[in-house]
Amino acid sequence: MDDNDSIINDLQSVLDTPRPFKDLPRSAESSLHTEDYTSSSSDAVIRALQTLQQKIKKLELERVQAEKNFGCLEEQTKAYKDLVNKSKGLRFKI
Repeated sequence: MDDNDSIINDLQSVLDTPRPFKDLPRSAESSLHTEDYTSSSSDAVIRALQTLQQKIKKLELERVQAEKNFGCLEEQTKAYKDLVNKSKGLRFKI
């Protein structure tokens, strides 16, 4: 199970948690309003989680690109250092 499945399972357990006072009598209008609110809240939470998932994916891609850039910079720095050392060696041998 990956992290996304874990988040979804956690969210589902929150949504499945019994609500206090759910068995108390209510008017039909109040009941419909609560169900609409619960449904829209669930949808909002799911959308928020999807947005968070997209942001995490973007950050992971940026991290991978930064690591590649760092690797290239490291190689270029080493090549420059080798070139400087070779040129120092040539100056002293003349």
